[in-house]
Amino acid sequence: MNTRSTRTIGAALLLLAASTAVFAQARSQADVQVRSMTVTHAEDKLTCKFEVFSFHDDDALNTTVRVVFPVGVKFLSSATGCVASPVRRDGTQAFATCDIGRLGVRESRTVQIITTVPRIPAIRKIFGAFAWSETSDPQPRNNYSEATAP
Repeated sequence: MNTRSTRTIGAALLLLAASTAVFAQARSQADVQVRSMTVTHAEDKLTCKFEVFSFHDDDALNTTVRVVFPVGVKFLSSATGCVASPVRRDGTQAFATCDIGRLGVRESRTVQIITTVPRIPAIRKIFGAFAWSETSDPQPRNNYSEATAP
């Protein structure tokens, strides 16, 4: 192989590497986060409230949140249009799925869910929320949060 062929192949490889790097950078990324989760207990209701936040370079597309309820509670309402799973008679945990939709960069939405209080006082009143989107997430560790009622 002569020097000119080697240079041509080398230049082609550099061009391929550069185009691959540009393609890799062009991949959309949105860091979807669950923040500031609180649960309050008032009379016969538990209110779980948190923020879903999108951070990074791109919009989070088709963002969804799954909220897991404490054992034995029933879904009452949600100001954000969340849909609850069917009531289960076996006492296992129920959940709600919330369609957040598109979240722009540094945009947030507040989610609030109201449930009944468990009939058995000894049951821990812990809510958990997990958020995800169709956009690649570079830091999935912050997609989950949980909080307990006082």
